[in-house]
Amino acid sequence: MSSIAWLDTSADEQRRVREVIALFTQKETLDELGIGQIRDTFSDALFPGITTIETRARYFLLVPWAYVKESRPGRSAAQVRVQVERSERDLVRTLNRGERQRGVIGARAGAGVKILPSSIYWNGLLTFGILRRDVGLDQIASTRHQRDAADELASRAGGDWHPTLPPAPKDFPSTLEGGLDLTAPEASWLRERILESVPATLLAHVVVADQPPTEDSPYPWRDETCRSAPDPAAHLMRHAELFSLAVKGATRLYNVLLAEAYERAGFTTVAKSVEEYHEQYRVWLGEVGDARHQLGAWDMLGFWATAHARNPRISPRTRMFVDAWVQGMRDGTAHTALENEAPRLLIANREASLKGKQARLTNRKLLGQWGGGASGGLDYRWGTVKTIITDIHEGLARV
Repeated sequence: MSSIAWLDTSADEQRRVREVIALFTQKETLDELGIGQIRDTFSDALFPGITTIETRARYFLLVPWAYVKESRPGRSAAQVRVQVERSERDLVRTLNRGERQRGVIGARAGAGVKILPSSIYWNGLLTFGILRRDVGLDQIASTRHQRDAADELASRAGGDWHPTLPPAPKDFPSTLEGGLDLTAPEASWLRERILESVPATLLAHVVVADQPPTEDSPYPWRDETCRSAPDPAAHLMRHAELFSLAVKGATRLYNVLLAEAYERAGFTTVAKSVEEYHEQYRVWLGEVGDARHQLGAWDMLGFWATAHARNPRISPRTRMFVDAWVQGMRDGTAHTALENEAPRLLIANREASLKGKQARLTNRKLLGQWGGGASGGLDYRWGTVKTIITDIHEGLARV
């Protein structure tokens, strides 16, 4: 039996482990070509505090409410954590009894859900300054309760949570009026935390816009509100857009290679034909043609300077792969990939260098387990961002 555990690690290391564990619960999280570090770097820069497994904005208040509620004189931090987990599971039951269950963590698994909201939202709580110390889930000290409301507020001001945290509703978590819908004061408070903690980001820009993001916008650069963002957010978004376009092509060529190898091996479970994957790649080539002027002007040195400044762990091999692929987009090599061996080798060698004997293109067993490939570009958590920001906008509109 294998497990992931920690004994004496920093809060940051614990958070990273929690996020890795959470990612394994999602579909479509495989990073086949090893560009996840770059994707996440720009996601964090554009939309700090947001992750793909967050569901609704009100959880940014529900988690601290659970900690404040379960603080008792004499309780150790570990005891508080045990009680908080119990409160979180009670909250699952409460929300699942409600009429509006969209975004409930535990909607399917119920109170036995493995990953609780506190694990999912912890990094966001830190990023937005709602949690004021970078500590682990089980390291929050008990808050000393005072006799009256004024003294209690003063006590909390010196505690782990933001001093202006709105009070939890009466009988929380046994009841929760409105479910996961923010009230107007809660939405205003959360918006202020975002503006105060991550100013000049694309997230800050969309949270103060007159309208929420367009529901059907697939990428931030396709959304009218995002397109009106000033620098430096707009500059970051341009880098992110072109990188997304590049990754989409590399991924589609990888799918072409897999589809061809899959068919040659005689596998038949995947219904989509090789020609369909070829057509997806041709459609991408059309997008490259539409963006040829932007690609020609793309400052790759600036792109890498931006990426490495935020994440120095990006490897030289990854940079070489991306540079080679982008150069192929610019000089036309990528346009010949359905016939030309050079761009195919670039993709195949990249997979081999990352996975070794586990590379699908050379491992017949893993090739047979292939379920078909996704064909979209990177959206940098835009789907989650739309939900969180829309929650805030709708909350602000409530009387």
